[in-house]
Amino acid sequence: MFETMRDYLKRKDRLAVTLIVIGLALVVLRMGATLVFGAQELHSHLALFTWGRFLGLAFILGGAAMQSRLKCPKCNQRLGRRKRFASVPESCPHCGVSFDEPLPQNPISPIS
Repeated sequence: MFETMRDYLKRKDRLAVTLIVIGLALVVLRMGATLVFGAQELHSHLALFTWGRFLGLAFILGGAAMQSRLKCPKCNQRLGRRKRFASVPESCPHCGVSFDEPLPQNPISPIS
């Protein structure tokens, strides 16, 4: 069975949401570890948690960038802002193609 454009876009969107959730977990890790182990115990690992927060922020920003740059597989135009978090619109606002149609066999290359 052929993959629809909606399936393709949902897969890309889920990847972006997964990156955001991993980033949030890394940012919040320090607070949870402080509650469990205490502040004095974690002082020796302060640099590790600081780098974890920076890495978490990078994941959050990367996932948000991926989500905001989601493009139509047919016309290669950005889908723009969506009304719901992690939702794919019914059709492309630029070319009007329904995302329930099969994915084009030769999608537009992101490199070109």
